[in-house]
Amino acid sequence: MEILPGRLYKDGIPKCCILAHFKRLEYDIKKQVHDIVVQRSMMKALKNNMPKIMLLILLSVLIEPVFAESPKAPSEAIKGKSLHAQILARYPKLDKFYRQPDLYGALTTSPKVTIYIPIVDWEKLTSKDRNLLSAYAASLIKIVQSNPLKYARVPSHAPAASTIENNAARMTDSSWQIIAGQFANNGRDMMADSTVQSGH
Repeated sequence: MEILPGRLYKDGIPKCCILAHFKRLEYDIKKQVHDIVVQRSMMKALKNNMPKIMLLILLSVLIEPVFAESPKAPSEAIKGKSLHAQILARYPKLDKFYRQPDLYGALTTSPKVTIYIPIVDWEKLTSKDRNLLSAYAASLIKIVQSNPLKYARVPSHAPAASTIENNAARMTDSSWQIIAGQFANNGRDMMADSTVQSGH
């Protein structure tokens, strides 16, 4: 082994390497002690809170099947949106107003998110398809609340803008409806003949 001048050796090993080795040993020991302390603290906390933890586990076992049996709203809403678009696509002359969600009764204290559908198509839908459209309409509430002026077709500088925003903020999960109607003679507009489905 080559001995370099100016360095201290012990048994042929540079002392700087020996010091580094002990520093590493010291670090490993401190880490192991720290891990043991953390594990003991966790075990103590677990022991003290065992009744609560068991209750949470029990509740999760009981509650999970309830949610598992329920249809997933987001999935139904997506299917409902697709169905709605397919129905309206049959009527190319229909004004785009009816193709977008509408904040119906925006100036009242109980506005509703509304989608429109021709009455002739609604009458042909199965119960399952009607439920899909309902899920779609209900899913629009948060979206409309985030930008009520857009869906009320009112500019932000309009005098009624703040009133509409305040009314929309009070909407609940049941603030939706589906309106079905006949076509006007021009083929572009649809009559608001009746509310065929709503949140309440």
